[in-house]
Amino acid sequence: MTTTTQAETLTTMDETLLAAEEARDRGAASVAMTLYRQVARDAAAFFAPDLEARALLALGELLLSEGDEGEARSALEEAVGRAMEGGLPLVEADAHYALAVLAFDAGRSKDGHDALLEAMALYRSLPEEAARRGMARAVRTYGEHIGVLGSPDEAKAALLLSRAMFVDLGQADAAAAIDVELSLLAEYAR
Repeated sequence: MTTTTQAETLTTMDETLLAAEEARDRGAASVAMTLYRQVARDAAAFFAPDLEARALLALGELLLSEGDEGEARSALEEAVGRAMEGGLPLVEADAHYALAVLAFDAGRSKDGHDALLEAMALYRSLPEEAARRGMARAVRTYGEHIGVLGSPDEAKAALLLSRAMFVDLGQADAAAAIDVELSLLAEYAR
């Protein structure tokens, strides 16, 4: 009889998470969702909130991209809790950011704003480059949203800040995309 060690079980869940990411990258969304759900379920049973949070975040983002807002919101809200439990503030920030995008897309401006502020506070507290990229993305989203709400000066300031952040990160494509948004904002303000 073979017994599976804790390390082997965690390794298997990590490998399944990687397989889910590969399936997502190949465009096999349904396979990826099944695998993400499996990892989340197994991690919950094994009490591995860090793995559960990562799986739920990925699942929520994929569900959001597939247009399933209800399930996406549920997965992302659960990801926030598991990330807090597992000590993963970057995953927590990314889940808040995804919840903000979901809320803005659904016309729930206050919910989106609140989630975006949560994400930004967490990104600001983290030293990793991934957090800096997250903050740049969140500031850009804030600028876009505030521009839609009719505050072009505040939108321009946020977009310029985000552009500078992306330049600092060496992401010229993201900075160039913001240049397009700034020109659109200038036309809209006329």
